[in-house]
This record gives sequence, structure tokens and C-alpha cells, in this order.
Amino acid sequence: MYCNTWQNNEFCYWYNTECSAVNMPDDFVIQLGEYNYTIPMKYFLADTMNNGRHDCDVFIQELDQDLTVATNTVRLGDPFFSGFMPIFDTANQSLGLAVSERAQTGIT
Repeated sequence: MYCNTWQNNEFCYWYNTECSAVNMPDDFVIQLGEYNYTIPMKYFLADTMNNGRHDCDVFIQELDQDLTVATNTVRLGDPFFSGFMPIFDTANQSLGLAVSERAQTGIT
């Protein structure tokens, strides 16, 4: 797996590999407060072509540029935000998530 830096961002992918050949966990689970949000990992992978070469892109990105600080900050990208809708509770100053009506199969 390669992570290239471009304009202070890391882009991770499997070089010369189709996504069907990548061994990943079945699900990606993120816990916010007391709730677990689950998305099948297959939704974070996409087959791409680069100069005739097959690559498998990953749509999860670590945002920590300073490797000496462990903040566990990630960008989840389109697969996450097409599966969940934000709920803004201004009265209680909180943010929640709900499964989108358009979420793909397996998103809970």
C-alpha cells in the first residue's frame, strides 16, 4: 500500500492492484459517543486507472501530518457522508448522525 503526499494531503492506494484482490476487514466501525456507525469496507475502496495501470484507492485518510502527535484524526470521505446525515441539535449544542434514506446496503 502506498500513501503519496500531495499539497499536504496523503492519498493511499494499492499500486497495480485491483480492489477485488485486497484483503480488508468486512466492516469499518466508528464510535461517536454511545453509538456505533458501521459501513462495509467495500464502500471505501474504488478501482482506478493510472496510465493504464490498475490501482485500488482507499477513501479513508489520516489527517495527522505531525507523526509525533497521536490525535487519531481521519477524513472519512464520500462513502461515510453518503451513508449518514448530520443532525444539528443547536438547543443542546450537539451533533448526531442518522442513517440516510439513500444509504447503501449494510450501512447501520
